[in-house]
Amino acid sequence: MSRTRSRSAAICRAATELTLALALLAGCGGGYETVTSRGEGVKEWFLPLEGGRIEAYAVWPAREAWYAAVRRRPALLLLHAAKGRAQRYRRSMFSLARLGLVTMSISLPGFGESTGPADFAGPRSVEAAVRAIDYLAGRRDVMEDGVAIYGYGQGATTALLAAARSRRVRLVAVEDGVYDLGKAYEKLPPTERERLRFITGGTASEKPAAYKLRSPIYGAGRLRGPVLILHSRDNRRFPLLEAENLAAALKNQGHPFRLVITQGRFGAYSLKQESLKKWVIPFMKKHLDFQE
Repeated sequence: MSRTRSRSAAICRAATELTLALALLAGCGGGYETVTSRGEGVKEWFLPLEGGRIEAYAVWPAREAWYAAVRRRPALLLLHAAKGRAQRYRRSMFSLARLGLVTMSISLPGFGESTGPADFAGPRSVEAAVRAIDYLAGRRDVMEDGVAIYGYGQGATTALLAAARSRRVRLVAVEDGVYDLGKAYEKLPPTERERLRFITGGTASEKPAAYKLRSPIYGAGRLRGPVLILHSRDNRRFPLLEAENLAAALKNQGHPFRLVITQGRFGAYSLKQESLKKWVIPFMKKHLDFQE
């Protein structure tokens, strides 16, 4: 009898996972919302953005019981690096949901199925991040003053700029980013400089306003909560000096922060998701006062 029940449960799980897989495929057309076999909620849809759209993906924890009141939890927005997209964080998001977090990721303009063009932490990217923040802050299962952002690479730059704009962001964690784009310009790899010239219309000396607009170090005083700065000593794309200068700017402002210098060769499109478990989640637990 127990073997029969076990087989039935396996069939039910397989059917649920097949439904989810079909929903993932269907999500490319207009979005979907479903529940996994473990009970996590999953949503894939598009946020509107000035005549275009932003690809969005969210995962939230299973409810303890169908009759239970909605439990308010902290939320974490994940912003990808160059050549990434919202779904690159999918596996980590399910792990984070099991830790008790509501998570969301977006494809920045010009990436995934988000309309472009890409603007390297420019106004459209920042606006996309702010709209994602507003969505999370407006959910009834997200605790008041409980929205955090983690950004990686150019996603780190965008995260800080969005946090400086939105009073709804309580905490920011950034990894291997660039924070004073104008000063860093000459130290960047040639391919990165070429990409920035294409996006901004010139070099840092030719278009200083465009580079300053993408430099969150100048808005450090507008950040609300603590900042976690992670940077690999071996990062060959964005120099370690970027993290050190950001830390110095925050210190001068009397703003709470933690700088962690890591080791390991930088992988251009690696998400370094172990950082979430090792550094970001403990930082959130300390400052957002939540338990799994």
